[in-house]
Amino acid sequence: MFGVANQLLATLALLIGTLYIFHHTGKWKYCLITFIPAVFMFVTTLVAGVLNITGNYLPKHTFQGNLNAVLSVVMILLVVIVFFEALKRIYGMRYRVAPLKVKRPR
Repeated sequence: MFGVANQLLATLALLIGTLYIFHHTGKWKYCLITFIPAVFMFVTTLVAGVLNITGNYLPKHTFQGNLNAVLSVVMILLVVIVFFEALKRIYGMRYRVAPLKVKRPR
């Protein structure tokens, strides 16, 4: 579980770096330096996490195995949410899409 958490944190750091580079330069080709490794880390860690849950934690049928499985699923879900939110932000910055404005009642 520590390995998955460590690699997911690296994925988030690369995504934040991608957003920072794109915000300050506005050039997509510079962002690819951090975006391509972020996608690679995301996919490989996601697959490894799922394989770890299904092949290592759940077959044990113990409290610790179930706890590790649940915590791993929570970590993976949170990173999936952040990853796709970052993709939405990158898309909006790249194609100059205005963010949705919500009308708030007064």
